[in-house]
Amino acid sequence: GIQAPAVSPGDIVFRQEGDQITLEGLGGGTPIAIYGLDGKLLLTQQAGSEQRTAVSLASLPVGTYIVKAGNVSYKFMKR
Repeated sequence: GIQAPAVSPGDIVFRQEGDQITLEGLGGGTPIAIYGLDGKLLLTQQAGSEQRTAVSLASLPVGTYIVKAGNVSYKFMKR
């Protein structure tokens, strides 16, 4: 399939892969939060000890969201 391009603000890489978003370069225990455009917190998770952490988007409806990992934010669309 067609892959969305990776976005790399700083040393953190965000990649959307189907019904999940993958974050690379986070330290273990880094908080990850997904917000709706209205600012409502929808999901939270902590980065694992491995370099790559996947966050499932399966429970979210189609729409535009903001993922915040540590002090970096990234806007993405679930289609």
